[in-house]
Amino acid sequence: TIYGNLGNLYRDLKQTDKAMECLQRAITLFERDNQSARIAECLSILGTLYADTDQLPKSMVSYARALELAREMGQISTEGILLGELGYLYGRMDDLDKAKHHLDNGERLLRSSDNRAGLVDVLFRRTYVACLERDRTTATTALEEAEAIAKDLGANESSEVIRELKRLNEMIAELDSNSAS
Repeated sequence: TIYGNLGNLYRDLKQTDKAMECLQRAITLFERDNQSARIAECLSILGTLYADTDQLPKSMVSYARALELAREMGQISTEGILLGELGYLYGRMDDLDKAKHHLDNGERLLRSSDNRAGLVDVLFRRTYVACLERDRTTATTALEEAEAIAKDLGANESSEVIRELKRLNEMIAELDSNSAS
C-alpha cells in the first residue's frame, strides 16, 4: 500500500514519527486483507524504529508479533532474523540468558536456510552480547566469521557492514584495555 511505501520513505528520511504512523496504517490495511507477509514486514520495520528510538518494550512486541507470523507462514529465514533482533534487544535490556537463547536459535535457523546475509547480522548481535558478558573469545570468533562472510558477499570498505565490523572491533578492544587495567 501507499502507507507501507511512505513508511519506508519516511524511515529513510529519518522522520521516525511519520514513518511509524504510516506503518501502523499499513498494518491496519494489511490486516483487513489478511496479508500476513506484509504485516510481518511492517512490524519488523516498526520494531527497528522502536529500537532505534529506545522504545525497547514496543520493539519487543513488534518483533514478537512479526516472529509469530513468520512461524505461521513457515518463513524459516525470516524467523531466524527476527530471533536475532529479539536476542539483541534482550542484550540491550541486560537479560543475557534470553539474548543468547534467541541468538542461538536465530543462528541455527539462518545456517539451515543458508541465509548468509542474515547470519552476518546475527553474528554481529552475538558479538555485541558477548562484549556485554566480557567474553572476548566468543566476541572475536563471531566477529571474524561475520567479517569473512560479509567480504565473501561483497561488502566493501564503505559499506554499513564494514562500519559495524569496525565498531564491534572497538568494543572488543575496549574489553582488552579494561582487562589490562
